[in-house]
Amino acid sequence: MLLHFPAEIVNRVSSYLSHEDFYHLVLANQACYYQFTPFLYQKMSFKDGDQFKQFSNELKHFHPHVRNLHLPYFSKIMRILPQFPLVFPSLDSINLTVSDARCPPQFCEPFRNLRALTMKTFGLPASSIEIIAAMPYLTHLDITLLANAKITVNLLNDLHLLCPLLQCLYINGSFKDSFTEKTESQPVQIVNKLKSLHLESTSSLYEYHFWLKHIAVTYPNLETLGLGQQTVKIENHYSSEFYDWFRSSCPHVVQFKWLNIVPDDNFLKKLDQQQRQLQELRLNDATLVKHLLMEVEPSDDAYLSTIFNLDIRISIDTTYNTLLSSLGRVCYRLEQLAVEQYDSHSPDELYMDTVLDLLPRLTSVSFTQIRIGIQSRKADFDSHPLEKIKLKGCYVPYDTFDSIGFRCPYLSNLSLDQTSHSNHLVKIHLPYQKLNKVELNSIYLSKLDLDAVVQLFRLKQSNRSDWYLMDSYKKPAYSRTIIAKSFKKLNTAVSYLSYSSQKLESQSDNHTNSLLPYALRDPDLRNAAKDGYVDFVCQSVCSLYINSKKVE
Repeated sequence: MLLHFPAEIVNRVSSYLSHEDFYHLVLANQACYYQFTPFLYQKMSFKDGDQFKQFSNELKHFHPHVRNLHLPYFSKIMRILPQFPLVFPSLDSINLTVSDARCPPQFCEPFRNLRALTMKTFGLPASSIEIIAAMPYLTHLDITLLANAKITVNLLNDLHLLCPLLQCLYINGSFKDSFTEKTESQPVQIVNKLKSLHLESTSSLYEYHFWLKHIAVTYPNLETLGLGQQTVKIENHYSSEFYDWFRSSCPHVVQFKWLNIVPDDNFLKKLDQQQRQLQELRLNDATLVKHLLMEVEPSDDAYLSTIFNLDIRISIDTTYNTLLSSLGRVCYRLEQLAVEQYDSHSPDELYMDTVLDLLPRLTSVSFTQIRIGIQSRKADFDSHPLEKIKLKGCYVPYDTFDSIGFRCPYLSNLSLDQTSHSNHLVKIHLPYQKLNKVELNSIYLSKLDLDAVVQLFRLKQSNRSDWYLMDSYKKPAYSRTIIAKSFKKLNTAVSYLSYSSQKLESQSDNHTNSLLPYALRDPDLRNAAKDGYVDFVCQSVCSLYINSKKVE
């Protein structure tokens, strides 16, 4: 009966249990299976056909729980496709890559009842069309064209004819020369069911206004619209009447997502409060960032104040102070900001206190590959509404969180990933914050020394202080990613270290490095402490994850 708990646990405890207790253990075992196991196998991903074949043959009792499959190249699994309805009766979505191999119609039949398809295809070969045609009940379709096949209005019409129930459509490919006079003269096919549409061009979306016109005529019930391109900025400006017509044709659109496309002021001024709140703007072209945000004339910057959510990538020659000053002037209503630098070796620092001063409405920030700093440590300051901080690949100075702790009382989520620190003591002091979730992943004392893994952590909440040692972990060669396997909770062995840590803040790095290892009597702990430790202080934290493992 006990097939799901490890045999070692069953053998260890069964002899000590009464008949009634053993019965409850059986019930708990069944509950474990029915409540938790299905979730573990709902989404399965396979690197190659052999891995998929092994799962298909050896783990058959988990097949009924599989709802999503991420498969290798389609041609490698065609021989077993007829078995899919029996092997995976709950399957409703797949993710696959399609080459030019033809797919016989009988092999597509197992896909008939699927609801979602994510597909990468070279061009849009006949085999891809055959697969899509075999799925008339699709509601979600995500296609990435890996070759030079063009995305046209005719292609969209064909997809809607093949899948009349589509509600969400995402297409990534080339849109160049998609519109012609012949295209515009064709009859319009109204699609009432589509709620979300995302079109992203691998080149330039020159015909931006044509696509807006086509979308407005074709999708009257659209709620989310995303348009993106990988290169130039759209320079065309259109009349207020055009955008009034677009809004009246698509009255239900509440969210716009733009990639390297910035609508002109006539469009942005027409957005209502909810649309402004949900609008997302991503700029991953450094030249476009500089032209749009840093070189804009004061007389032209008012309309960009409607941007609430901004995600940008910048080059190494970008000066952070100039960028922040421009954002504070141009996008002063920003609530969510993400900044990523192409090169992580810029000597320039981005000052967190300046971010808080110039962007007083921010609730979420994300910085990647940036040197973080604190410019001013003034005693008088206004509290800030910031709730979420995410730092990845950043250099974080010793006293960064001292300033944040005082200025951001509403901070609830903190994520540090592959951050580097100069001091032996990585101090994260947020004594006034009640945190919902904290993630501390792959923290290093140096960006150059990938072998010095921080294994020792202190968590202080209110009047309680706990120490944890990461006694087992996995770290692939030449990688900065650390995956914890287990933690050991420490007791009296670190009592002197806890006392000493209060004094270490005022000591030099050299004195810290010499004092810290000898504060521990246990040789293993002393050895672990040589690579530093994290001192995390907060009022309370609901969920703490260290190196991808939850710490209880």
